[in-house]
Amino acid sequence: MKKLNGFLFALVLCALLALTGCSDSSSSHNPSTVAGIASSGAAISGTVTLKDATGEELGPEDIGADGSFTFIVDGLTPPFVIKAEAGDERWFSYAAGPGTANVNPLTMLALAMAMESGNPEDAYADPSEVTDDAIASALGDVQALFANLFTGFGVDEDFDPFSGDCTVNHDGIDALFDALDFTVAEGNLTITEKKGDLPFIDDTPIGDIDPNQPLDDITPPLLWGTYNYCYLSFYTPSDGNGSDAGAGYLTFVADGTYTAVEETSSSGAASEGTGEYTYVSQGVFEFNLINKKVFLTPDREIAVVSDLNSSDGAEINILCKRDTSLTAADISGTYLVMELGRETVDGTAIAESGIVDVITFNGSGGYTGEEGPGTYTVDASTGRIAVDGGTLQGMVAKGGDVIVVPEIGSGGTEVGISVLVKTSSDPDWDESSLNGEYWMSELYSDLEVTTASGDDAVYTVIASLTMANGLIDGGFNESTPDGYTFTPDIPYVTYDSHPEASINFDNFLVDGELLGIVSPDGEFFVMTSDAETPEEAGISLGVKGVHPPD
Repeated sequence: MKKLNGFLFALVLCALLALTGCSDSSSSHNPSTVAGIASSGAAISGTVTLKDATGEELGPEDIGADGSFTFIVDGLTPPFVIKAEAGDERWFSYAAGPGTANVNPLTMLALAMAMESGNPEDAYADPSEVTDDAIASALGDVQALFANLFTGFGVDEDFDPFSGDCTVNHDGIDALFDALDFTVAEGNLTITEKKGDLPFIDDTPIGDIDPNQPLDDITPPLLWGTYNYCYLSFYTPSDGNGSDAGAGYLTFVADGTYTAVEETSSSGAASEGTGEYTYVSQGVFEFNLINKKVFLTPDREIAVVSDLNSSDGAEINILCKRDTSLTAADISGTYLVMELGRETVDGTAIAESGIVDVITFNGSGGYTGEEGPGTYTVDASTGRIAVDGGTLQGMVAKGGDVIVVPEIGSGGTEVGISVLVKTSSDPDWDESSLNGEYWMSELYSDLEVTTASGDDAVYTVIASLTMANGLIDGGFNESTPDGYTFTPDIPYVTYDSHPEASINFDNFLVDGELLGIVSPDGEFFVMTSDAETPEEAGISLGVKGVHPPD
């Protein structure tokens, strides 16, 4: 019998399968969908409905807790217009066909600008009236109108609110939605800044909006996004009781509020709280109008907070912007480890600070240090690094250039904080490389100075420094917790190596004693005593200012 050729065999096989009612995997169907995120800062808590060009409607469907929704659009006729509703509020969006179609204030505005009436309700009434060209033109106008705001919130200039990443995380485009309240009604647009309830665009006809006149950037007085944080507190009793360290995360919302979650502390108590922040000057904020200032690096990656309000103690906090894109490969290179710690020995508080280690991470999960080799992992969901499988996780900032590790002993008997800064080597490194204004925060435990009650002195200080060509105009704490002396013309010298570290790296020495190392981008420094037996233990953290300090 002659063999059937391949094509004829396939036809015969398909016929047999049809007759027998059997099927193979090639006949399975993947439905076409329209899916996205419905958000306006927070996820929209309501329902979503889709209508096609013929008027056929799907929904309403409940929106997920994260803002997600999905429609199966098999058999429907594009284009589609989507409507999200929560109470009396409505938002609209558009999809040329199956794919991603978010619903948010900017998709509503673009849809309104694509309609002659300026009313997105008209688009939902008859989706066939909307054209792809009109949407493309309106999207370009929205991107031009919000260019300054996109830049301020760290959003790409060509961001597409219809199909881009609109994850509800209080960062990027979601932070913009947190900051502004949009209303489109009867062809008019109103935009209000949520922080302060300030009008931004007031009841303006959609057709009168000129995209060639971009809206002003409103980000300088705002904070946004999630920061991992840790803190270290020293208290004055000589027995050391009450010293504390803890770690958690803090989420700023661009409407002027924040939430802080303390996950672990040496006191053993976790906590959660909310509050408000207040703008002081660019890069400087206060919590709840108290004297607890927040200093941010210009890129907003690191913030340092000093607590000046405690009558019997002192505290410093470090915040690192959470980066969920980090991998082990981002942690690579040689890092200098500076540490400040306090422990109780035989009922007496002992504080120590200085260079404690030089660690080299290989970028693939291994490291070597003075105590030998080990392993590390990076948790992308938290932006933290864990060493040797430990539960104590370090916070990572500036794409892996800075790591902050809290030491959290029980009962305050042994607490501390370590700051790891990636070493760098610039052939042009000299005193002028540090030129600029810095905010500096210090935490110290002085074993020689005592308080009125006879306890060891602890204190925190904030100061403004101007570093210029080898001289610092500003001040360091030179006496007691009761006073702060500003001393001009403090000398500093730069070096490209250090004998204790036994490696070449850019560093500086202040007044012959305080060793500093700067992050590779120059925006953050950590400094501590370089003496072998320092009379006081402390650490200083410097944040480069956006404007000259007050």
